[in-house]
Amino acid sequence: MKQRKYTLPRHTNLAKQGSRIGAFLVDFAIFLAFTMAFLFGCFRFILKPAIAPAKEELATEQINSHLSYRDENGNIKTVDAKAPFMEYRDRLSYFYMNYLTGNVVEPGTGSRLANEPIKNEKGEEVSKADYYTIAWFNKNVLLIPNDPDNDSESVFTYVKVDGHYDLTQLGVPKDYSLVSETQISTRMQTAYLEAYLNVFDEQKFIIDLNNIVSFGYSVEFVASAIIASIITYVVFPLVFKQGRTVGKKLFKLALASKDGYIFLNRQLAMRLMPLVVCLLAFLIPIWNDLVLVLLIPLIIFLVSFALAMASPKRCSLHDFTAGTIVIDDVSSIIFENEMEEEAYLMKEDGLAPEEGSEPESDGEEPELKYEK
Repeated sequence: MKQRKYTLPRHTNLAKQGSRIGAFLVDFAIFLAFTMAFLFGCFRFILKPAIAPAKEELATEQINSHLSYRDENGNIKTVDAKAPFMEYRDRLSYFYMNYLTGNVVEPGTGSRLANEPIKNEKGEEVSKADYYTIAWFNKNVLLIPNDPDNDSESVFTYVKVDGHYDLTQLGVPKDYSLVSETQISTRMQTAYLEAYLNVFDEQKFIIDLNNIVSFGYSVEFVASAIIASIITYVVFPLVFKQGRTVGKKLFKLALASKDGYIFLNRQLAMRLMPLVVCLLAFLIPIWNDLVLVLLIPLIIFLVSFALAMASPKRCSLHDFTAGTIVIDDVSSIIFENEMEEEAYLMKEDGLAPEEGSEPESDGEEPELKYEK
């Protein structure tokens, strides 16, 4: 038989992009709903025992540091941004001079970091108890210069005793005629944030605890989303037949093979692969590179969208992966194979022989009279 010159069967019409976008939004909403249902109704309870010890230890360290507190509902909270400067100062002084050094009065609230040596500005290894002192705190947290009275940029100053600076006491705010409460509060909030992010969160065992908790949450989300994607993009199409998801059924769309014929059910699983890759990206340690984790799904989505807009058959990435196309279900006829299509078209074109008659043959197969 002569090779055809058209790319799709005559009665196969590609779906309009507007309908595809509408179907995508419906299916994505269903996918998210199933994901949340499995996440909070199932996996959150199944995996809770695995991350509970690390989560509790992390909460204990946060409370012991005095950088955080437990609210009336038992949730760990950081200091309120509107808290007065004294609360910031007291919490910070406790954190540096008690928690980090181990000089804690309350039994059982010492830090695991207390006995770990650190290095000073000269690179010398020193004891934290000798390093995080009141003098260090005044200089490095409150940023009090050597001569604060003659430094217009400083917010805090040393306590004066008999007209002389007392370096053994925590610094105090300058006279309100020289600085405002806003300046004081801003400085203390900045110092608090630096202590939390650059000191507490950067400790190795804190990072390890955060990793365990974060990875547990990632596994919960990915497992829930994969099951949700199977239901949304495989189970529903098998129930509704011809690759129709809920969204495709609402917008009257269907699937066909890339040649325009009936596709195989296993191609549904292949269509799922790009989404699975996006979901697995969330297992990349998000505590190390959140940008990379979000970038991978975004790139895959943009590539898929660009392909759907630019490719002749409007194939998205998952269509290329599975070898499928999305068609208009109302105006299209999906044939089982090429022979079934030929028989239908010959009958439609008046080329089919009458019943009971034998077609004349000269030894060559007849050419079709249509091209597309």
